[in-house]
Amino acid sequence: MKLRVAILAALMLATSGCTASIGGEAMPGSSSRPAVSPQPLPFTPTISERTNDRNDGTSFEPCTAYSAEEIRALGADPTTISDAGFSDSPNFRGCDWETPGQVGQLDQIVGDEESLANYKAKQDFRPWEPDLQIGGRTVIWTKEDDDGCFASFMSQKAIVHSSYRTTSAGTPSAGLAEECRIAIAFATLAISKAP
Repeated sequence: MKLRVAILAALMLATSGCTASIGGEAMPGSSSRPAVSPQPLPFTPTISERTNDRNDGTSFEPCTAYSAEEIRALGADPTTISDAGFSDSPNFRGCDWETPGQVGQLDQIVGDEESLANYKAKQDFRPWEPDLQIGGRTVIWTKEDDDGCFASFMSQKAIVHSSYRTTSAGTPSAGLAEECRIAIAFATLAISKAP
């Protein structure tokens, strides 16, 4: 939860103060925003405006992108999928999965972002590790507190955050090596699917 709250706070900070009223009528085909995947979600959203103008910068939808086998291969239980959003019109969208015994949590969220460099500049307090190149994309990654790790890349006009953290029911690995391995593996899987 701490990891998700920290990422969400960063996304909220990045998009705060960005409201404006624009008159006129929309013209078909005039939007530069990608259409979010129309595939049905595996749950009924309980928040309004789950997809909005702060998280629609990519057509990638983490909640429908993976098979049950892919989630199991990451160590999580696919039947535990839940919406990562917890407030109306959030700055992000995505899903969470729990590991068996609830000793860990896998999260993947997307939120609009200008670039990885812009995000890292806003988050310069984080202990960023050297960037990775995976599937032709740059991946930024960092350890989070003493129990988690996240890895992120750009998809269209949004950033995709893949994270794994050990819950209070488990014990974090030495140097968070396992948490980071899983977060990077999740980002790698996402890269194979995201536009």
